[in-house]
Amino acid sequence: MKKIYLKNISLSFLLTIILSNNNAQSSFRIGTGSEMTNFSTMDLATSGVQTWSTDRLATPGYFSAIIGASFTGATDASNINGYLKKYGNEPFTFPVGSGTDLRTLTMSAPSLITDVYATAWIPGDPSGNADLTGPNGGPHDINARTSPITTVSNVGQWDWQTGIDLGTTGNGAGLTITVSIPDMTAFSTSPGLRLVGWNGTDWVDLSGSPTANGTAKNSTLSGTMLAGISAIGIGSIDLPLPVKLVSFSAQSIECNALLNWTTANEQNMSDFEIEQSDDGTIFHSAGVVSTKGNNQSNNYSLTLNQSSVINYYRLKIIDINGNYTYSSITMVKTNCAIKSEIITVYPNPAKNGIVSLIFTSPINDAAKLMLINESGQTFISMDLVINAGTNLAKLQLNQIPRGTYFIKLVATGNKSVFQAQKIIVQ
Repeated sequence: MKKIYLKNISLSFLLTIILSNNNAQSSFRIGTGSEMTNFSTMDLATSGVQTWSTDRLATPGYFSAIIGASFTGATDASNINGYLKKYGNEPFTFPVGSGTDLRTLTMSAPSLITDVYATAWIPGDPSGNADLTGPNGGPHDINARTSPITTVSNVGQWDWQTGIDLGTTGNGAGLTITVSIPDMTAFSTSPGLRLVGWNGTDWVDLSGSPTANGTAKNSTLSGTMLAGISAIGIGSIDLPLPVKLVSFSAQSIECNALLNWTTANEQNMSDFEIEQSDDGTIFHSAGVVSTKGNNQSNNYSLTLNQSSVINYYRLKIIDINGNYTYSSITMVKTNCAIKSEIITVYPNPAKNGIVSLIFTSPINDAAKLMLINESGQTFISMDLVINAGTNLAKLQLNQIPRGTYFIKLVATGNKSVFQAQKIIVQ
């Protein structure tokens, strides 16, 4: 049975229930100085469309969870738009967000049962006066940062509160914090992403090393909490590139993809590498275009053959020092029937360091054989000559770490296409 109690009830507490004949819709809002406490399991998506929110003031309202309590059913449509407090020494996931965007924060288990922590997702530039709670409330300038952090994202932050009730303990130091990030594809590379914390004067690195599992929306990013942190953000150690990508789009032209992009303020730029993917996860290089290298508005376009009915594209933007970042991903769907040939891989799982590949090609062609991990990192890239008919190739995997990989075979100009095959290296 769900048990909930309200404490510190003030006149600003508002509980509204709207009922209709066909569906029950509820809206719960906790006012300043008030708290709605959960002792069991609360389903945020129960009874139709729900909205859960608290006042976002210097003294906010709180939803809270006592030892053993949890929240389930969190989605972009059902999350706590405001502050959530956790009592106790258990690991916990805070299903906080903006009401329409879920941005979870998970903490590892605190050491003491008397520890209390709270958080809220605050959308928008941290440099604005968005964090109203103390200590260190007010603007958190994204240009105030400590090396190795080079940039801090302006999409939002998590307010981080410790010791907020009389007699509670813990400053959060040593806790592992993992957050669900917005789309950071245009902000940083995955290895460059860092969880950062506001210490009252600067944003500091909490990750210490690459911890992101990607840059797409809902990828995760982790770090270790330090004492004195009052807000958590998303930073990067990548060097910002001296170019502004004004637009990037793609469209289907017969069986091809036409890519167009516009830039401004190109300085010390080298190339645009166009990357193509069949699944939106694993990308390979499909072409390179040199930059024009001036301060004017520059337009670029490139036509590529589609390797499948649906292809995904992104730009790898590279400067003269080899630093790079990625554009957002765009998708192209064609109505052309494109046949994909199958690669047979054996043995799979690979145990003795060598695997054999058998595939059939309709034409003689040159191709590139690649071994790519689940994060899109290329471990092997080798050129092959393929013949019309049945082909046999061998791949040496002795130096490859254990894990799951994909074998991709891409013929020159994508004139013949082969489905990527999953392989496990043991």
